[in-house]
Amino acid sequence: MKKNLNKFKIATALTALTLLTTVADYIPATAATSTGTFTASTTVGSTCTHSLSNISFGAYTNIELTGNATITANCTNGTSATFAITTATDGTSNSYKLVRTGGSAATANDYLLATFFKESGFTNQLYLSNNTITYTGTGSSGTAGTIYGKVAASQGTDKAP
Repeated sequence: MKKNLNKFKIATALTALTLLTTVADYIPATAATSTGTFTASTTVGSTCTHSLSNISFGAYTNIELTGNATITANCTNGTSATFAITTATDGTSNSYKLVRTGGSAATANDYLLATFFKESGFTNQLYLSNNTITYTGTGSSGTAGTIYGKVAASQGTDKAP
C-alpha cells in the first residue's frame, strides 16, 4: 500500500503543477508605466591653445619692408581670447625696436624701428591702448588674427644685419 500512496502523492503533485502552469498561461501580464522629467548637466571648461608665426622682414637695404604673422587658435566654442602686443615702444614714437642679434637697444646702429598693425592696409596700428586682437572660439582650430608689420625706409644704411 505504501507504493500506491507514493504514486498517489506523485500524481497529485504533477496534477497541481500542471494546473498551476495552465492557470499562469491565462493570467494577462500587466506593466506599470510612469513618466517624469529629470535634468542632466555638465560643465565644460574653457580652454584655448594658440600659436603665432614669426614675421620675417628680410634683409634691410634702406627701403620699406613689410611682413605678417598669423595667430592660430583652438578655443572651446564661445570662449573669448585676447591677443596683445606689448606696449614697450621705443619711448618716443609708436614704434618697436628690432634689435640685431648681439646688439643693444641703446645703440642706434643696432636696431630698426618697426610698427605693427591689425590689417594689411597699415592704418589701425597696434600700440598702447590699441594693442589687442580679439577672437571667439569655434571649437576647432582657425585663424584668430593677423599682425602686419612694417619697417620704414630711410633708417640708415649702417643698419646691416
